[in-house]
Amino acid sequence: MLELYLFWGKGTSTREKGKGKREKRRESSQIIINREGNMAKKILISSGDILKEEYLDPMGISAYRLAREIGVSTSLISQIIHGTTAISTDVAWRLGQFFDTSAQYWLNIQASCDSRKVEDKYAHKNLKISSYRQFTNILTTSGHK
Repeated sequence: MLELYLFWGKGTSTREKGKGKREKRRESSQIIINREGNMAKKILISSGDILKEEYLDPMGISAYRLAREIGVSTSLISQIIHGTTAISTDVAWRLGQFFDTSAQYWLNIQASCDSRKVEDKYAHKNLKISSYRQFTNILTTSGHK
C-alpha cells in the first residue's frame, strides 16, 4: 500500500482502562493518506506496548510482579512499558525465560520497533544517501578509482 506521510507528532491520548478509570499514554502518530485518498492516523507501537497488551494485561500480571519474578527493578519494566527504555539483551533473556519464549523473540520485537522509528523519523525528510552502486558508478564515470 502506498502511503503519503503528512504529519509527524508526539502527544498523549486517553483511553478507557476499565472500571471507569482512564489511562493517559504517550504515543507517536502520523497522519497518512493511502492510495485511495483516505486519511488515517497511524500509531507507532513500542516493544513495551506489546509486552503490556499481549502478555501482561491478558495474563493479569502487573509490572511489579513481572519485575519481581525476573529480577529487575519495577522502574525498568515501567520504562519499557511506557516506551522510554528499550528491551536490552539481558531483559530479553529474562522475558524469554518467564514467558517461555526465546530472547531473540524479544530482541526482534525491539529491533522492529527501532527500525520503524528510524524509518518514520526520516520519512518526511528529503535525505538523499547514495547507494554503494551509485557511488561507485560516479567514481568510475568520472575517472576516479
